[in-house]
Amino acid sequence: MKVIGMSLFLQELARSFDAQVGSGSRDRFLQDVGRQMAARLGLPPCQTLEALEMEMNAALALLEWGRVTLRVDTLAKKLVLRHVGLPVVGSMGEPPGLWLASALAGLYSVWLEQQPDSLSDARISWSVENKADVPNVVVLTYGQ
Repeated sequence: MKVIGMSLFLQELARSFDAQVGSGSRDRFLQDVGRQMAARLGLPPCQTLEALEMEMNAALALLEWGRVTLRVDTLAKKLVLRHVGLPVVGSMGEPPGLWLASALAGLYSVWLEQQPDSLSDARISWSVENKADVPNVVVLTYGQ
């Protein structure tokens, strides 16, 4: 009963929030919320990409927010994060259900900024892949 009540509350909160402020303001707000979450759930310094992925997944498990895989795109000189299992908020967001994707971007940006040798002028962007075998993969890129 509590899960249903909270889910309904979040869906209506999301619907009302989007109606009042629009998607751009929503994304900026949720990205800031994600940054605040990351500040409260910091990661230790990691010396390898494998260690960073493990630490991120341990923190995501605490939040029940899915899993991430990391890889370096050497051609584009960016870090690519592929996230699966982000909680859905009904059909809210673009694509439907992924209302929290921008919060995820804020979360990852702080975690990456906290790491040794992070780039001071790096930016994070995101998109969503919908493939039949793995739907709703949030793909984030981090770099200059």
